[in-house]
Amino acid sequence: MSSCGNSPQASSDLDVIESMKDYYGKEVRTKDSCATGVTTLTFSPEVRKIVREAFDDVHDEVTVRYYGCGPAIPEAIEGCSILDLGSGSGRDCFALSKLVGPSGHVVGVDMTQEQLEFARGYIDYHTQKFAYSQPNVEFIFGYIEKLVEAGLQQGSIDIIM
Repeated sequence: MSSCGNSPQASSDLDVIESMKDYYGKEVRTKDSCATGVTTLTFSPEVRKIVREAFDDVHDEVTVRYYGCGPAIPEAIEGCSILDLGSGSGRDCFALSKLVGPSGHVVGVDMTQEQLEFARGYIDYHTQKFAYSQPNVEFIFGYIEKLVEAGLQQGSIDIIM
């Protein structure tokens, strides 16, 4: 996969989607094996302690498979419904799961079955770690351009990440 998105093989939208699914689903296993410039944010001292702790509570295997560009988490999200587009390994979703609390809900959408299966494998771990009686996070297959087709209801989300 070209890191600039100018791959001659990717001549149509479908080719681009299939190329990305193959890359993130089969080739990339850790952030070190990611050919694109993965940006990792380091939390500054100003970042609230609760956000740092939420990320610290995410399982190590999930964190290792994080390829995103870092979180942009608003304050006061307890009880909110949050949608994470391109959720990958679920790292942000699990941290958000802790931050929204048991009355909130987090939905991760991804187009790669491998990433979804991996993330789903850690739902019970995080539910128990956060001492929730039931999971407040789910991972669904879908394309970010077609969220209704993925099963999301209009008006059901408070914040999109």
